[in-house]
Amino acid sequence: MGLDRLRRGPAAYVRQLQIDRILPAAKRTPERERVILNVDLQNMWEGVDFELLDGGGVTVLGIGDRRDNQVMVEGHVEKPGVFELVPHMTLGDVISRAGGLLPDAFDVVARRIRSRRPVGPGRTALGPRLEAALNGRSADLFLLPGDVLEVP
Repeated sequence: MGLDRLRRGPAAYVRQLQIDRILPAAKRTPERERVILNVDLQNMWEGVDFELLDGGGVTVLGIGDRRDNQVMVEGHVEKPGVFELVPHMTLGDVISRAGGLLPDAFDVVARRIRSRRPVGPGRTALGPRLEAALNGRSADLFLLPGDVLEVP
């Protein structure tokens, strides 16, 4: 397979290639026999070159697993899992999409885990807001990309 075809592959991170290189004998020391080289594929097509040597390896990095449009619901709901985050999605919306609370769910407490900015990382105990939001007695909480909701 040519590097040009590799560059266009759907699961390949097309900006970087990693080479695990065994150093030539004259350059080896007991502490340093191998090195990792990162090759910028964007610049390679503009004349930047690299050499492959015997005994090394090439790794094509995969694209990341992170998705910016998802939230996760864990715990005592009918269908825990990952859900598409739509604009203005609330706590009540995602619990509804997860099939609602199970009968044994502790509906006065849940935890929202926010791992990304703008609000900042951390766990937020939702306390009585969960039950009140689900019953329309208080303002529902808006979700952000990557939020995880734990329902005990």
